[in-house]
Amino acid sequence: MAELKYGHVEGPGRGREYPTAASQTFYRRGGKFVVLRAGNITLCASNAATIAGWAITPKDAAGYTYWTSSATAEADKLFVIFPSSEDVFEMPHSEATVVMASQIGWSARIKIESGVQYFEVVNTAASSVLNIIDVDSVNNTAFVKVNPANLIRL
Repeated sequence: MAELKYGHVEGPGRGREYPTAASQTFYRRGGKFVVLRAGNITLCASNAATIAGWAITPKDAAGYTYWTSSATAEADKLFVIFPSSEDVFEMPHSEATVVMASQIGWSARIKIESGVQYFEVVNTAASSVLNIIDVDSVNNTAFVKVNPANLIRL
C-alpha cells in the first residue's frame, strides 16, 4: 500500500515563499500548519489560536521521516499556501480512537505529540481552528478547512 501524503488536497492553493525560523522540524506523517512570527514561519503549536497557512516542505533527508530547517533563521524558505474558503487539507488524527463519519461538521484543534502535528476533535468553539468536512476512517485522517475567524491574512 502506498504511503499517505498529507497536505493540500483541494482548492486554489495560492501562496508564496516565506523564510523559515531556525530548526523547524516538519514530519512527513504529520500536519504542516504554520504561523508567522518575527517575519519567519514556525510550526503551529498545540491549541494554536491562529493559522497563517500550510507549508510545503522539501523531501526528507535520506533515512529520516522529517525535514528540519537550517539552524540559522531565514536560511531556508518554504512555500506557504494561504487557506481560503475553498482550500482543503488532509491531516492525521491524534487519538488512538478512529475518526468517524458522524464527526463531519465538528470542530478540531491542532495538537503536537512527539513533535508531530495532528488534529484533535473537540466539537467546541474554544481552541477550534479547524472544521472537519470529511473523514477517512480507514487511514484515520480528516479533510479540514481552516476556520476563517482563526486565519491570519499574510
